[in-house]
Amino acid sequence: MVSHAGRRYLGLDFAKKVFQVHGINQHCQTVLRKQLSRDHVGALFAYLHVPWSA
Repeated sequence: MVSHAGRRYLGLDFAKKVFQVHGINQHCQTVLRKQLSRDHVGALFAYLHVPWSA
């Protein structure tokens, strides 16, 4: 993944019950690695103020 203008990227690996969230900064360094239940995914993205994109 390439980052532009200080942007940060999040990836979300889908599963039936557990999600893996991965985040990198503008230097492609890992800044977030978290395992979440389905119920907590929306709360994390609301807390991080991340716009949804597909």
